Amino acid sequence: MASNLTVFLGGGRKQLVKTTPAMILRQVVNIVCEKQNYTEPESYGLKSGKNFLDLSLSIRYANIAPGAKLELVKIPKDDSAPKSVNIALQLESGERMIQLFAITTTLWDVLLGFEKLSNG
Repeated sequence: MASNLTVFLGGGRKQLVKTTPAMILRQVVNIVCEKQNYTEPESYGLKSGKNFLDLSLSIRYANIAPGAKLELVKIPKDDSAPKSVNIALQLESGERMIQLFAITTTLWDVLLGFEKLSNG
C-alpha cells in the first residue's frame, strides 16, 4: 500500500517521495538528499511540526499519515557535549568514591579506575 510524503526543503522547495508503510525514515532522507544532490544525508533529519522524528523507525511506527508534510532540516552538530563525566561509586561500607572519566571509557575501565583509587 504505497503513499506519498511531501518533504519541504526550505526556500519554497519541496520533494514528493513515494513510500510504503515499512519504509524507514532514514531511507526517506536518503532519497530526498539524492534527488537534491546533497552530499551528506547523515547530517539531515526530518521534522513533523516542532518535533524531530526518529529516523530508525518505519513510517508505520512513526505514526505518519499518508500524504503527511515533513520538513528536511540540517541537524546541528553538538560541539557543546561533555568530553568527560563524574562517576560516583558507593560501596557497601557506605564510602562513596567519585572520579572523572572520559565519555569513551568502558565500564570495565571505570571499575579498574575505582580499584586503583581505593588501593592507592
